[in-house]
Amino acid sequence: MHDDPGTRRPRHLEVSQAEAALPGDLDARDAELAEAVRAAAAGIQGELTPAAYAEFRERDPDRWPRLEEIEERFGSLGAALGEAGINVPGRS
Repeated sequence: MHDDPGTRRPRHLEVSQAEAALPGDLDARDAELAEAVRAAAAGIQGELTPAAYAEFRERDPDRWPRLEEIEERFGSLGAALGEAGINVPGRS
């Protein structure tokens, strides 16, 4: 997808407001965390690393969960990306 500079819009809002295609076996809080990871992945330029997520979260810290909570629940940011349906080869 290519947006001309004058037509770019914040994609993380589209993801967070859309119905996420998440696995059905996630409980409500896990689904919320996975949706936050999906929103962050859509809202940054490049790979979603812990540092990139922290920078994304700084924009609205009351809205997005702490990285520590995501890593505690899923084991790592890479595992959370997998649960969110984002395929990142070589990530765990």
